[in-house]
Amino acid sequence: MKDYWREESLRTRPEAEIYDILAEKKVPHVATMVVGGDVEGMRTKTHEPRLQLSSAYPPTIRKYFRLENPLQCHRLFLDTIARDLSAFGNCKVLVNCIADAMEAAQCAFDLARILHRDISSGNIMITPTHEGLLIDWDLCLVLDFEGHTHRPGRTVCIHIGLLVLLSNIFVRALGNSCQSTSCKAERQAIRCSHSRRR
Repeated sequence: MKDYWREESLRTRPEAEIYDILAEKKVPHVATMVVGGDVEGMRTKTHEPRLQLSSAYPPTIRKYFRLENPLQCHRLFLDTIARDLSAFGNCKVLVNCIADAMEAAQCAFDLARILHRDISSGNIMITPTHEGLLIDWDLCLVLDFEGHTHRPGRTVCIHIGLLVLLSNIFVRALGNSCQSTSCKAERQAIRCSHSRRR
């Protein structure tokens, strides 16, 4: 079970919806979701005083207020049993699990236009059959066909000449994500292998 507070905005997709998209596109090495969604009646109200305060000022000053969206409690139940990546038995299992996670990230991008953006040792799990799973898709970036993103709090300003290069930019972002993953794999292997020799 996973419980977290997500920003309620038209620009975001709930993680349960992301898992549905990944399952529909048959992305490999992703946990199977049993059920998930927003928890009814659990929505923050801390943004309301700021809205009231900002409305007291003229529009020229109001534009400098950073108005936050309310947070909505979101809950997921996954039926895949797995353990933490740091509990790998040998380096072969570690490397295979990281390769599986990288394949999941690549397939999610290719098939569903979803960029994970948070690949770390805490988000890669090992199944009893030594398969790697990529989890925690709550920070992912969903790319639509116009190249717009669905992440709150991120402003993207693109010159019209750069729109031609947009697909290359996203491929480069995926490459940086994979490079970061391989560095984390090396660090995890060295750290865990060294501590087991003692």
